Amino acid sequence: MAAAILDIEALRQFRVMNLNSNWMKDLRTEVFRKMYEQPIHPKNLWLEQDPLPHEKVDEIYRENIRCLIKRGSFTEPAYRFRGAYFQSGTSSPEEEKWENIKTLWDGWGEDEPLSCINNMAKIR
Repeated sequence: MAAAILDIEALRQFRVMNLNSNWMKDLRTEVFRKMYEQPIHPKNLWLEQDPLPHEKVDEIYRENIRCLIKRGSFTEPAYRFRGAYFQSGTSSPEEEKWENIKTLWDGWGEDEPLSCINNMAKIR
């Protein structure tokens, strides 16, 4: 966590007066127009449902990549490798369900010394 006072007026001044370090004015956004004409990643995936397990989420990411290849934004490599994939550390599919994973946070921080909790409250 970081905290700071932001001087918005100074930022506005910087943006209009600085010619060298103001990189935003130099962006060539039209280069990315084709890539971003249509959505890539589905929005609000977990808005009305619990998160899916890693293996299923990885498939969403792979579909995003396939979509970018189909659009011509990405080019397939000459050689295919399996790449990143989820290796479950659980002993059963039941352990991977979100309802069971959420319980890992039950009681988190309860065994913290009181002084540590008080210090955390002061920081916030």
